[in-house]
Amino acid sequence: MTTQMKSSLINLKLESNAYIWVVFVHSYESGSKPMAVVSILFVFLLSRLLLLHLAEAENRLRPDCPAFDCGNFGNISFPFTKSERPECGLCLVDGCNKTVAKIQLEKGGRWYQLKQINQGNTVTVYDQELGKQLQSKDCEALSMWSLPNHPLISFHFFPNLTLLKCNATLFTSFPEEINQTRCNDYNLYYPVEDEPSRSWLLYCSISQLPVTMSQQGNDSQSDKYLFKLVTAEFSVELRVVKDCGDCHYKGGQCLVNDKQEFYCGNENKSNLGLKLGLGIGSLLLLTLIIFSIYLRRHLLKQNEQFSHIQL
Repeated sequence: MTTQMKSSLINLKLESNAYIWVVFVHSYESGSKPMAVVSILFVFLLSRLLLLHLAEAENRLRPDCPAFDCGNFGNISFPFTKSERPECGLCLVDGCNKTVAKIQLEKGGRWYQLKQINQGNTVTVYDQELGKQLQSKDCEALSMWSLPNHPLISFHFFPNLTLLKCNATLFTSFPEEINQTRCNDYNLYYPVEDEPSRSWLLYCSISQLPVTMSQQGNDSQSDKYLFKLVTAEFSVELRVVKDCGDCHYKGGQCLVNDKQEFYCGNENKSNLGLKLGLGIGSLLLLTLIIFSIYLRRHLLKQNEQFSHIQL
């Protein structure tokens, strides 16, 4: 007695968007109606299912914030993000495909022209506001210039110049070899190589400015020398707080509360989803294996009994 075999495929879709094909083999006796259905779930398909599910679970470790193409700057990623996806990073980048791209070093802050992005989260920018202050020789605004005070990023620009802004009436004992520029009721002293003493800080405020490479000239003691030394185009390194970086790569979002204290948003939700996904996937996989083994043994036993009856 010969037996004809006919196969059919059923496509199962799992919650993780993974697909698996289950092969059902129907056993027919020639000239008769189907007498048994044998379900065979191939081992490699089960392995494929497990790999797909684990890959899906691994993807949940990161938010939906992949690196993005930014024209001449190439692919960039966290802590940078597109202006359309502010939740994916800390510094917004806009105009990647325009002639002049721009970057926000803090959300809601002023925009800088983006000149270059290097490895190690170092960017070269042009500060238009600082450029205007240099052109107008605005020493008051210049002495108050600074980069954003970001709770999650520290900014380090180089080369730089340490500047002291001191009350001209109360403070008159600064060394003569240090450059001095008069600015209204204040004197600006630079460059300050050593750590300022406490007596200086009683009458002075301290700041740092980006500068060009050291310049030498006969006018180094003139009031205009400071505006030649300072530059509006400079490189700045972004150092992200470690806890924030860990939060992002675990699938969370770096946030701060009203006190400017860091906390990781959506991390618990992400971890819960990962645990549930792995649990459900493992349970489903185990159920399929047990069901396949049971069904195959049961149908094989029925076929043996049927064969004895035919004999």
